[in-house]
Amino acid sequence: MSSDREALRRAGRRARLQIAPSARRRAARRAAIHARFLARRVQARNIGAYIAYGSELDTQPLLTMLCEEPRTTLYLPRITRDRRMAFQQWFGGPLRAGAFGIPSPVTGPRCFAGALDLILLPLVAFDGAGSRLGAGAGYYDRYLAQAPRHRPFICGYAFAAQEVDVIERAPWDIPLQGIVTESGFRRLSR
Repeated sequence: MSSDREALRRAGRRARLQIAPSARRRAARRAAIHARFLARRVQARNIGAYIAYGSELDTQPLLTMLCEEPRTTLYLPRITRDRRMAFQQWFGGPLRAGAFGIPSPVTGPRCFAGALDLILLPLVAFDGAGSRLGAGAGYYDRYLAQAPRHRPFICGYAFAAQEVDVIERAPWDIPLQGIVTESGFRRLSR
């Protein structure tokens, strides 16, 4: 199973890298609009998002839109000293390079998984059954395992080109409830 997952990760990264810069910018704007619609639809007030890294779908348009939403509080992930992931409130202020060089909030209170209404999370590949492959460190799966059942709404955020036919789900994998791409929002069968 591990070699299949690694092959799917390579394919997902390749698919991202093949998208032209102009198409990437359009996709980021369109996906942000779809994500904002989703946040309104599920009446999300506390939203976990992330800063895109490398070839991931750019989240800057998403973060800008979410910061402008009334009655919405935005949280970004941060890897703590004990190598766990936590979501920390972000007011749109300065970020500091954290684990793996990914920017994280400098100040702000933490939010536990059960207090978030919606989490938009990165991935390398996903399938129509809600399986996802992340970078492989398991931070999101460990964080989401702490959440109460049915909360938060767990949604992938990626390019449509990252969809694959089937990802064999490992016992620790937390399935997605939906996916937002430049093509729109889609509920996934779990």
